[in-house]
Amino acid sequence: MGKVQRWKDVPVSANITLERVRAEELPSLLGRSGSLDIQIAKLLQTEGRPQVLWLWDIDNLIEIDLPSEYSRTFEIEAEVEGTSTGMYDPGKQWGPPDTCYPPEEEDERIITDLTLVIYDEEGEELGKYKPEDLSDFDSFEAKLYEEDLDLNEF
Repeated sequence: MGKVQRWKDVPVSANITLERVRAEELPSLLGRSGSLDIQIAKLLQTEGRPQVLWLWDIDNLIEIDLPSEYSRTFEIEAEVEGTSTGMYDPGKQWGPPDTCYPPEEEDERIITDLTLVIYDEEGEELGKYKPEDLSDFDSFEAKLYEEDLDLNEF
């Protein structure tokens, strides 16, 4: 029988590149079409306080509120920091059937910090922004699960 491994609050991080969606592309990504939707999309993509940006991260359409000084935003690199708490039991695959059991694992990962590095169309960094409310970025937790944990030092 293998040793059960448990861990708590192990750091895990992920970098996610988000590209700004042009107003005319937004209706199709929202599953709509038509000139009214394009007009609405353009309103959503105009400057304001805060500025609503729609960004695409390969799998999802993300809505982010940014201060108006980032109106030239073209791309955002999201630096996501989180922790993992869990366990792994390799199970027992040999011996009498009544003493065998399959492997079991648990892994809960949560976002603890998020920094948005903001770039313009030329790739120049416009600045870094730390959102106060991380709940807007819950969809990024799935990206943390894609990252490997290094449990050797824990």
